[in-house]
Amino acid sequence: MEISPLQIDQKNLFSETPTILTIDDDPLVRQSILMYLEDCGYQVLEAENGREGLAVYRDQKPDLLLCDLRMPDINGMELLEIVTKESPDTPVIMISGAGMINDVVESLRLGALDYLVKPISDLDVLGHAVKQALT
Repeated sequence: MEISPLQIDQKNLFSETPTILTIDDDPLVRQSILMYLEDCGYQVLEAENGREGLAVYRDQKPDLLLCDLRMPDINGMELLEIVTKESPDTPVIMISGAGMINDVVESLRLGALDYLVKPISDLDVLGHAVKQALT
């Protein structure tokens, strides 16, 4: 069965690429996440701190947030609290180098869907968490 160009266009029209916002004050971490997720086919936005991340989130309404815990201005926990109040259906994955159990528990209590510990040596772990969050 041959597919007409009209059928292809209609299929592409309804299949939106998910948009992910990654917020991290470490440019190398941000860039590695961005490149990996773009290679996986996602549209990726980035912000270097919580204040910028909140502005991008409010302006762009991404499908998923990846948020560092420790950042200047607005930290990840504060940002998580704001986002979950404004948009409870937007999944948030927290990422931190600290890996303190109190931070994990608090972020999950505030509404984070998942918590990953940096450094993320196997980016497939990130890919799996993102895929789970978007389904």
